[in-house]
Amino acid sequence: MSMLLILLSSIITFLLGFSFLYNQLTKYLSRHIAEQFNQLSQQQLQTNVQNLTSLQAFFSHNTADLDRQLHDALTRHNDTLNKQFDKLSILLDKRLESSLDRTNDTFTNIIKRLTIIDEAQKKISDLSTSVLSLQDILNDKRARGAFGEFQLAQLISNLLPPSVYKLQAVLPNQTRVDCLLYLPEPNGHLAIDAKFPLENYKSMINPNLSPPEKQAALLKFKQDIKKHITDISSKYILPGITCDSALMFIPAESVFAEIHAYHEELVQFAFEKRVWLTSPTTLMAILTTANSVIKDQKTRQQVHLIQDHLRLLSKDFERFAKRMEELTKHIQQAQKDAEEVNVSAKKITSRFIKIDNVELDSALEKSLSPSSSLSSSPSSSVVL
Repeated sequence: MSMLLILLSSIITFLLGFSFLYNQLTKYLSRHIAEQFNQLSQQQLQTNVQNLTSLQAFFSHNTADLDRQLHDALTRHNDTLNKQFDKLSILLDKRLESSLDRTNDTFTNIIKRLTIIDEAQKKISDLSTSVLSLQDILNDKRARGAFGEFQLAQLISNLLPPSVYKLQAVLPNQTRVDCLLYLPEPNGHLAIDAKFPLENYKSMINPNLSPPEKQAALLKFKQDIKKHITDISSKYILPGITCDSALMFIPAESVFAEIHAYHEELVQFAFEKRVWLTSPTTLMAILTTANSVIKDQKTRQQVHLIQDHLRLLSKDFERFAKRMEELTKHIQQAQKDAEEVNVSAKKITSRFIKIDNVELDSALEKSLSPSSSLSSSPSSSVVL
């Protein structure tokens, strides 16, 4: 029991000693570790400071290089951008200038076209006024007749010389015809009178009228045409003075076409009365043919003069042929003389050449002859 107590006390003493030693060792290790940690921290701090200083120096150096490189790159980039902007501005200026030129041209053309349109509108307005005036003229019977006479006079004056017609001619029966055309014999004189049956024609084609009214206007239109044909046939066809026919001039092509297209009986009636219906177009063809006939007649009248001139021209040509033949002979003789003179000149030139060659040959012979060498030696001895 006592041994157990001793052992137990020993163990307790050991444990207390071990605990004390453990505490002391723990304190020592803690202090040592703290000191080592402080030393390591200071060293690490110094190392980190050195590393930071190195890094700062490195970054400072590299930052300067980077700044310089970045500045150079930015400078080059700015130069490139400036050049590109300059090119772009020049291109834009050119395009804007060309666009402005095209725009100016377009506006100029638009202004010109607007000017043309304004002029056309003015002309249309004037034409409308003229059309209204023409309608006023055509509505009045006397003015309509004067218009037809004026149109007839204009056609004839444009196609025929004044000597072959007479306007407002008075015939032996004391009637006045609008135009009397002087055709060569045996045709005689051709009477042309203008008639303008427009009033009933307009009523006949008026769409606002009823069929009975149109039929009444048609009957009056036919009566007007027949009356004009009868008047011309009775007044202006005079045997022995005028032709056996006359012309009725209708100034409106539409009226003329209406008669020939739909009223054959009127055309037949005019044929029986020896009156030929004409419009401005057909009258131009008739007047052109009449002008050709008149010119042909004048040519036949002047045939003897033409023959005389042809005979004189034949004699002149004979004289010309003789003189041409003599001139040809003179030219041939002159050519022959020129060839002979050329031959003589060549002979004379060859003789001069031969003479020059002979003189040169004789001079050479004298210089190379033995007598000349012998004669020269004594003289040389004498000189010696």
